[in-house]
Amino acid sequence: MNSNKMKNIKESSTHIFTAMAKDLYITGIRIDKEQEELEVLTAIMLDSDRTELYLSHVKGYLAKRFDAHMEEMGKRERLIYFDMDKVMHEMRYVHTQALLLSMS
Repeated sequence: MNSNKMKNIKESSTHIFTAMAKDLYITGIRIDKEQEELEVLTAIMLDSDRTELYLSHVKGYLAKRFDAHMEEMGKRERLIYFDMDKVMHEMRYVHTQALLLSMS
């Protein structure tokens, strides 16, 4: 596989993984809000350590599911397909947006 094709696959996969991570993040926040888990929600929103833990949990959950899928296909190459730094950057951005929206 040439490097240009691999680059396109990595960008596309990172974009899709990021979209799934954002959706899972937002869904988790909505569930906490609907269940009136206000202490948990406040900690996630305002405590930077809890924020990072929550974001890492979301990323880890999706990575584990992806790894299981790749294992079924006889491959285990997640790091080839994703730019995890970009995924985490985008998730932190979504978190900041959610924090700002909750304050307004």
